[in-house]
Amino acid sequence: MRGANGQDGAVGITQDAIPGGQMLTYEFTVSNEQSGTFWWHAHSAVQRADGLFGGLIVHEPADLARKASTEPINEYLLLLQDYWHRSAVEALEFYMHLGSFGNEPVPDAILVNGLGTFDCSNIVPARPVDCVTRPSGVPALRLDRSKKTIFRIINVGAYAGVSLSMAGSAMQVLALDGGNRVITKAARAAGVLYPGERVSMLIEPFSGEGSGEAFLQLELDTTNFKYPNPTLNPLQRIPVRWHGMTQPRNAVEQPQAYVNIQELKALHEVSNLMPAKADMTFVLYAMTQKLAHLKNVPHGFINNTYWQPQSPPLTSLDRTQYDKQQFVVNIPFIPDAPLWVDIVLNNLDEEGHPFHFHGHDFWVLATHSSSYNWGSFNAFGDAEPPGGPYNLVDPVKKDTVLVPRRGYAVLRLRADNPGIWLLHCHVLWHMASGMAMAFEVS
Repeated sequence: MRGANGQDGAVGITQDAIPGGQMLTYEFTVSNEQSGTFWWHAHSAVQRADGLFGGLIVHEPADLARKASTEPINEYLLLLQDYWHRSAVEALEFYMHLGSFGNEPVPDAILVNGLGTFDCSNIVPARPVDCVTRPSGVPALRLDRSKKTIFRIINVGAYAGVSLSMAGSAMQVLALDGGNRVITKAARAAGVLYPGERVSMLIEPFSGEGSGEAFLQLELDTTNFKYPNPTLNPLQRIPVRWHGMTQPRNAVEQPQAYVNIQELKALHEVSNLMPAKADMTFVLYAMTQKLAHLKNVPHGFINNTYWQPQSPPLTSLDRTQYDKQQFVVNIPFIPDAPLWVDIVLNNLDEEGHPFHFHGHDFWVLATHSSSYNWGSFNAFGDAEPPGGPYNLVDPVKKDTVLVPRRGYAVLRLRADNPGIWLLHCHVLWHMASGMAMAFEVS
């Protein structure tokens, strides 16, 4: 949203919610230098979990491509979603209640582009649902061997990460988030993709496995689930039917077993694109807390502030009119020489938090998780980062990053896009309970 802060759609920051029965047309310019897999979604309350989202794919202009390709390509957009058999409002009410003890609601199912399979015998009396068993299950993905196959995958879910594997096929990660290329090899499985993250994958058959029978398997990351949900089957299989050429095209001989999406590096060195040291550094601490003065209802905090949207939105107010729920820091905007900024984002919780920053992407210079202490890093007081030196050579560029449990992530960005931009956890229950703040570049 370069140069279009007013079109960012963040309720309480750049606009009020669109009233029922009304409409708003968003208008913004996508530069020729920007391409990749993006998505739009509701940024008011928890509407996203009920399905108010969609993909937004930006292709590279053909006349700017380094090498125009005439090779036929099939692209498939897959929106992966954890799903609840109750409304998102009801799920949030469950979480933001002292009786939840901070246990996030565990999903009931998995959906891909709004479709999934469910065993009706798993329904629990506490949450009845109309259920009819259809033997056909979900429709099959039909992949053409004669064409290059690209999966654009987005985790549009509210809580859980997702891992992917393909029987009879290999997957190679090409790019993350907004088209940022990475180094990777063909693998049988890849993960974990957390809410808000995107990945583009090249899909190819294995050598010698030409029967045409295959499936895409999705597996929810249950690591952070704090109680069992007998309704949920964390595995979902989607049939895949290869057709076209008799022999596999560019068949992969021996793909590696697994690629960790969170450990990938940039395809090209970027040390010449950034300075050795940032102009400004911010140190942040994110944590979910249950406090007596908040009636022991779990809230997400960043630096001791839990966010709630304000009306009218911040872009229409003077800073003196911000209420106490607004944690907004300032970065001076220098048009001719935008400042380089480091954000040291500490996570004091026992589970990872996927954080998304509006208006900018960033290089992930470091991530670290500790098994024996808080694992946090104070760039102003600690002599050395606990996780070792920053990676200034080939860090991956993203706009959403998992900050590990009891650890930190160091993000470097150039503050060249003026406006008020939200930084928030992309777990919907954490953001809705307050784990958000904003940066004002002005």
